[in-house]
Amino acid sequence: MAKAIPRATALENVMFSLTYTIPGLLRGAFATQPKGMDIVAKFDANRRANEFVSKLRVRYGGRSIWTRGPVGPVLLVLSQGDIKRVLSASDHVFSLASPEKVRGLSLFQPASLVLSAGEQRDDRKAFNEFVLAAGDRVHPLADRFLTVIADEMDVLLAGVGVGTLTRSAFDHAFARAARRILFGEAARNDVRLGNLLRALRMEANWLGLRPWRNRRNQALLDRMNAKIRSYAATADSGSLVGMFAGAPKTAKTDPAGQVSHWMMAFDVFGVGIMQALAMLAIHPAKAAEAAEEIRSAEQAHGAGTVAAVTAMPYLKASLLEGLRLWAPVPTLMRVTTEPIDWHGDKLPAGTNVMIPASLHHRNPQLAYADRFAPEAWISGEAGDDWWINPFSRGRGQCPGASLALLVGPAVLAALLRDRRVELLEPEIRAGRPLPLTINASKLRFGVHLAGPAAPAEPVPEARQAEAGASTEPSQG
Repeated sequence: MAKAIPRATALENVMFSLTYTIPGLLRGAFATQPKGMDIVAKFDANRRANEFVSKLRVRYGGRSIWTRGPVGPVLLVLSQGDIKRVLSASDHVFSLASPEKVRGLSLFQPASLVLSAGEQRDDRKAFNEFVLAAGDRVHPLADRFLTVIADEMDVLLAGVGVGTLTRSAFDHAFARAARRILFGEAARNDVRLGNLLRALRMEANWLGLRPWRNRRNQALLDRMNAKIRSYAATADSGSLVGMFAGAPKTAKTDPAGQVSHWMMAFDVFGVGIMQALAMLAIHPAKAAEAAEEIRSAEQAHGAGTVAAVTAMPYLKASLLEGLRLWAPVPTLMRVTTEPIDWHGDKLPAGTNVMIPASLHHRNPQLAYADRFAPEAWISGEAGDDWWINPFSRGRGQCPGASLALLVGPAVLAALLRDRRVELLEPEIRAGRPLPLTINASKLRFGVHLAGPAAPAEPVPEARQAEAGASTEPSQG
């Protein structure tokens, strides 16, 4: 006999809010809030949340349960089977435009694919997939994009030399590369465009709770969109906006309206690249394997070429591990658009569905949950596991995933070619279970010429001395 969907108790609702919902709001739903991130990282908030959610899985036999979310009741998805059901279902039934996303994303990407529904979503999805070359195919502008990556990483490393690589320095270099990929050469130094997006993303963290700022927010959005449309109007043929002319589109598409989401995606993806670099830095044997892969692929195909980068599966796997261990998008939200049968019960239309991806990625049932395991991606084990969804799946999967998995390994290869890196901050040791929460804005590396591997556990006194040598601020 079918059972009603269980409801979390009052105490369980409080505990879920304290361990997951509130820390998520502190760190920032749409942009990292540095002070909030410091707090949640200090107490490794996700580990407490993971321990609590593991208890919920046991108590409710893996069944999804009703609990309290950021803006009201949500169905908390706790089983692998239910994750698969939600993510593999039609995006017209489990819509991506959840109330939280509408409240936040509408401030800076009101016309984006994420917030679109029905025929308009299908229209914009086709456009996004064409421009971003979704699926397994190599992007038609891949050669150009990898040249851009090589240029900007060369500039970055020339500035670093044999010294210290900070998140701030990387972020500036990667942002320049992103602007060139998105808009072309004219946008390389247009930092104001990124600043406008950053201001709107920070406001989006408030989920629409500051209506007195609406006029100011609209002015920022208008300025940002004017810049985007200006670049699109004078499109550089070697950029993503340069592909608009040949893309499928109608009056519903709003090509320029898709771009702010891509800008945000580059920002978020840069975090994943740095997390992967941190893991290679503290695992000398795996870093050596990556270095050998880079040497072999580039010897066969040439440094920085598409053929070389696509022949680096270990770097790609390392990048995916960086995204699994600390998901830059920690929660996947959906909302039902019609009543749905759910294990014999009913989900009414308008049900908010929450998949806490950052917790499922570190499910204790995974043999490699709290360690760096690129081999799990090489074997296909992680890629086939529905607990793990760094780019989501199904019709809601990120259409830029393939492009990201070309750009990311290219960046890592450029940073690691003839060099080794040492993680200076924060202190993470390979011999212990990895923390579930880190403040990625604090990542700082020592860059050395290739040679003997750094020790797995640097001497604390040396680390402290190095940490005191630099006061350059990092950005989240």
